[in-house]
Amino acid sequence: MIYSPDDYYFWNNEDISFQKAVLVTVKTVSKWCDSYQATIKSPKTSLQIKYKSGDLPKTAADKEKFVINVLNWIWDNSKNERYFRLYLIKNIQEKQVNVFVHDDDANWGLELSEDEFRALQKIFKKNCLPEDLFSKKEHTIIAIPKYYEKWSVLRRILFGGTHAFSPKTWESMKKYGKDKKYIIQKPE
Repeated sequence: MIYSPDDYYFWNNEDISFQKAVLVTVKTVSKWCDSYQATIKSPKTSLQIKYKSGDLPKTAADKEKFVINVLNWIWDNSKNERYFRLYLIKNIQEKQVNVFVHDDDANWGLELSEDEFRALQKIFKKNCLPEDLFSKKEHTIIAIPKYYEKWSVLRRILFGGTHAFSPKTWESMKKYGKDKKYIIQKPE
């Protein structure tokens, strides 16, 4: 199952620390992973992008320490704490699954079983993070602004205009009537 971060908690919400949310998530999911890829996309000291990859240690405790060091390497050497790429990868037979993906601030998520996700939610709760920090990608609300309604699909694709809202953001928009400016393309 694919889970997306609920942007409600990461944009204009000072109650949730981005670094804490990423750190807790990465520490938890690392125990289900075998390898990693990390890229500093906006280095502090040079123009050259920095990259690391390899296998994770074998034990859960060693994996946790290792990924903390990788995140500290990223954050210590980046101009922007949110502008990096990190993949935590699980090998299942001949296939690789990207369990944790962070590729810039707008593109990140998880691929977990429902049991793994419930375990992660318990860890969120223990760390004073919202249990709905991530939601199933299928619950994302896809909408277009009402003024785009008359535009053709091709024109909307070429010029943009399709928006994806997390469940919590959409709920907040409904509360203030901002949802009235949009037409839902993918049902709630």
